[in-house]
Amino acid sequence: LEFNSMKAGIVFDIDGVLLKSHHKIDCAVDAMKLLLQSPMNIPTAFVTNGGGTPELLKAINLSEQLGINVSPNQVITSHTPFKDVVPSLDPDTTVLLVNNNATHSETIANNYGIKNFITIQDYAQRIPLLCPWKEYNCNNYTLDGSHIPIIGCVMILHEPLDWGESIQILVDVLSSNGRLHIDHYEETDDQLIPLFIANPDFHYSAKYENSRLTCNAFYTALDSIYHRKTGRNLSCTIFGKPNKEVYEYAIDLLNSLNQNSQPLDRIYCIGDNPKSDIQGANNAGSPFYSVLVKTGCFKGNGNDSTHPAKLVFDDVLEAVTYILQQT
Repeated sequence: LEFNSMKAGIVFDIDGVLLKSHHKIDCAVDAMKLLLQSPMNIPTAFVTNGGGTPELLKAINLSEQLGINVSPNQVITSHTPFKDVVPSLDPDTTVLLVNNNATHSETIANNYGIKNFITIQDYAQRIPLLCPWKEYNCNNYTLDGSHIPIIGCVMILHEPLDWGESIQILVDVLSSNGRLHIDHYEETDDQLIPLFIANPDFHYSAKYENSRLTCNAFYTALDSIYHRKTGRNLSCTIFGKPNKEVYEYAIDLLNSLNQNSQPLDRIYCIGDNPKSDIQGANNAGSPFYSVLVKTGCFKGNGNDSTHPAKLVFDDVLEAVTYILQQT
């Protein structure tokens, strides 16, 4: 393959590559400028395991931080593939949404076409006895329990702010047929409620030098407590890197943005986490091509020994400079 004739695309991870705790990494601004000034018109996507925020807000934040115009159609979060789950749900099913921001949950649900849903914040208010250590403002409380929806599905968009409250509620819901009463529920012998989780990452890179726990850490705690209570392991479907669904979304997106009619020969996947970004790109295979940068989770010398990348650079500016030289 002649490099000067290669049709390339780029998939950028966000946290640890372009941003840290929603603040830009300085060299990322220069990398974006370099990319915009290139005559190559390389199609780009921003693919993150970070969830809980609508794609539009992610795009706005990236645009403001990096000084570029990012369309929400260029952003793929770990819960973006939930869109494909929705048509398979019974339209009368009420989905329990777990997130650290109830307003964002509502926006995401509406964007994805989820007709019946309730946030975990609202659900907790409706059954205050579930978490007796907390006080709730029970405006929607009725003695007959008609204010409590029957849950048919659980979607975790992001780890919640109150892990204790959410774990208690989820263990109850997932141990039942979805019908919780004001003061009790009937436990089932099997898990009847499907569980979908965004973001397989256990930790991520933030401003604090040591990595911070994220969604898979919450799931690990939930699974452990559920198993201790029921003797069963949780059954769930997890979306996000390194799982294949995200890469299927990415290649479709980049092909739609490609101004050249020829298919892309190589898609560079720039990430900081070997367990998600690099493993995912390596597993996806051609045309994906893994690129590791050292501004986030990976702190070692050289390459990662377990999930080695095809290329390793100190930061995203070095990576983009190299890519432009090859196209």
